[in-house]
This record gives sequence, structure tokens and C-alpha cells, in this order.
Amino acid sequence: MSEFGTDQIKKALGIVIDLGMGIEEHLADDGRVSLSEAMSTAVELGPDIYSVARNAGELKSELKDWDPTEREEVLAWAIEKFDLDNDRAEKAIEVGLALLSKLGELITVLKSQV
Repeated sequence: MSEFGTDQIKKALGIVIDLGMGIEEHLADDGRVSLSEAMSTAVELGPDIYSVARNAGELKSELKDWDPTEREEVLAWAIEKFDLDNDRAEKAIEVGLALLSKLGELITVLKSQV
């Protein structure tokens, strides 16, 4: 995978992480996300979402070419970036990301054996 591809995957994953952390922040205020908070988040993330969506085909191709080193690099970056006030939820999501990474590695190994 090219460095451009790794950066694009980080950008796409970063949007999801930022969205999740933003929702958690809004929920901490009063237990809900108001329309103005949702709109603010959409405006903030909109340009990045458009950029990733515009390159979705290339992003998909890059994901197919992941090797274990790249997968671990992106996983470590995501875990470092992801920060919730609820430590238990944060740990559960981090473990889930690690599990998805290992599942991807397993799929790569199984495909290479065929």
C-alpha cells in the first residue's frame, strides 16, 4: 500500500473517531444530541467526509492491499487518537478495533492459502 493510501485510511477512520467523540461530548452535556449540535458536527466534518467519499474506490482498493505492518500502524494510530471520558467504553472499542485488525489479518492469510 502506498503512503497516500495509509493516510487516506487514517483520514477516513479519523472521521469516524471524531464523530464518535463528538457524539459522546454532546451526550455528556444533557444526554442527547440537539439539532444544532448535529448540524455543527456535520459542518465541521463535511469537507473531510466529501474528500473521503470522492476517493472511496481508491480507498477500497487500498484496504484490499493491507499488510500486517500497515494494519498495525493504522490500529496504533487509531487507538492513540481515540479518547473518551468513559474509560470502560474506550477500552472496549479499542479491543474491538484490535479484534477487527486481527480478523483482517486472518482473512488475508486464508485468502493467500487458496
